[in-house]
Formats: sequence, C-alpha cells, structure tokens
Amino acid sequence: MTEQEEENKEVTTETPKKPKDTPPDKPYKKGDYLEFVKFYAMTSIYKLEKFGVASEKDFAKKFNLSQDTLVDWKKRKEFKIDVDNKLMKWGGDQTPDVLQALLDKILEDGKAAEVKLWYQIVKGWKEGMILEQPSIERDNKLSKLLENADDNTKRKFAELLKTILPDSRESKE
Repeated sequence: MTEQEEENKEVTTETPKKPKDTPPDKPYKKGDYLEFVKFYAMTSIYKLEKFGVASEKDFAKKFNLSQDTLVDWKKRKEFKIDVDNKLMKWGGDQTPDVLQALLDKILEDGKAAEVKLWYQIVKGWKEGMILEQPSIERDNKLSKLLENADDNTKRKFAELLKTILPDSRESKE
C-alpha cells in the first residue's frame, strides 16, 4: 500500500465496551466515569475549555469509550446525584460573579423578577412572605384638603371615588 492509500484509508476501529464480568453496580473505568460526571455537569463553553470537546460523542472518542458506556452511566441511579453534586460545587464557585452580574442588571434597569430573585437569594424571601419595613408617614395633600372641606364636598368626593374605584365587594358578586 502506498503512503497516499494509507492516508486515505478510513479508520473503523470500535471503542471498547464494558467487559461482561464487570458487576452492574460498578462503573467501568471509574476515573473516566468521574471525568464524564464533571463533563456532563458543565456548560458547553466550560466543556470546551476544560475538555476540548463539547459533545458526548467527542468525549467518548477522546477517552476511548463506547457511546453505549456513556448511555449506561447516565442510566445509573447515582449518576444524577453525582452530577448534581458536581454542579453544586461548580455553581457555588461561580455564585459571587453571578450575584455581581445580577446586581449590575438590577441597578441598570431592575425589573421586578430580578429584584424578586435578589430578595430570594440575599434575604431568603419566599413567595407570600411579607417584608417588614418601617412605616413612612407622608404628607397627603388630598387628606389635608378634605379635613377642611364641608360635608357636601366630602360627600361629592366620596361619590366620585365610587365611580372611579368600584367597591371590591361588588366585583366579587
């Protein structure tokens, strides 16, 4: 065979599969399994940065594994727990930067959802909780005007409010 034929020759080697005598509760190639857990828990950008590949297919090739092995690993009961633990560790390390980005966004054009998220993270606030805030007495010019108004003016104002703001009891019926 010439050098040109050697170069053009298609490689058709199969990746090794788990030996038949390996117990089903033990992962094949434990070190590779742990690397796959790390890989699976990362975002695509970090997968490329850390492993040089972004897809499971490429991961299998790089570690000389069968894609069937990866499928088997993902079916293991412990896999989700292992991935969640790695994700929590990785995410925990990113938290200060994420909080800074959230704060920057809130200060730029804070929308209710972003502020709510901030309260949930920083203050431990949950849906339905009431945050106690000191009461602030404000001068209400309207109430001051009505204090000095005669009864007829107060009655007309009350009728006007009824037309503008329907009684909540009426809307329920």
